[in-house]
Amino acid sequence: MNSNTPYTRQQWDALTEEEQQAVDAVSLYLHGIPLQRGEQLTDSGISAALRLLQPTDEAYIPDDESDGDLTHAIQKKFHAVYHAGITLAETSLNRQGKKPAQDFNFLLVVETDIHDTTHVVVVDWDSPSRYLHEWSDAMDFQFADLKAMATKVLAVRNTLVNEVVNPQPILVVFECGIFKEAHDIPRGFEVHCLDYDVEHLPPEKLEISPIDGEACTITKFTS
Repeated sequence: MNSNTPYTRQQWDALTEEEQQAVDAVSLYLHGIPLQRGEQLTDSGISAALRLLQPTDEAYIPDDESDGDLTHAIQKKFHAVYHAGITLAETSLNRQGKKPAQDFNFLLVVETDIHDTTHVVVVDWDSPSRYLHEWSDAMDFQFADLKAMATKVLAVRNTLVNEVVNPQPILVVFECGIFKEAHDIPRGFEVHCLDYDVEHLPPEKLEISPIDGEACTITKFTS
């Protein structure tokens, strides 16, 4: 790999359309525009656009990318990848009929530490929900090629989409009573109420408890 042009047109052409969209999303965050197309898409152009994320030997970022503020540059590196994943997740969720502010609210928080682990969290700014929490040493957060970069962005997207589409259940067990309502359920959660008082019910009304496999009824409440 040429250290001056670690990202190449050949790598780009080998990507799937989905992977190209992921790399474009990184470029959009860093520069406000996607990568060039056609003859203008060159090794040097791709590498210059994504230089902040290229591999470095025993350094947090390339020497000319810090602008005198190493912490800010490291934070920008993490933001570029995770913001790209958020953008793609929002697009995917919109296509599935999910609506911002109603079904999800993504807020990216990056706690940068040049001497220790950098933590990345995506939370819901309007409810006590956490969609993602990952961490990495800043020096290790770099990408040998475009495929690796795209894979990371798409992994972030998939995690966020899964957290919204498949909410984490809260199990509530009760007997000899009726559970009528559940209040103030955090967005992204479902409350599953399990009632084991089922002797009087016909078999077609029964479900299998996810706790112990016994017969019960399950009532679900969402936010």
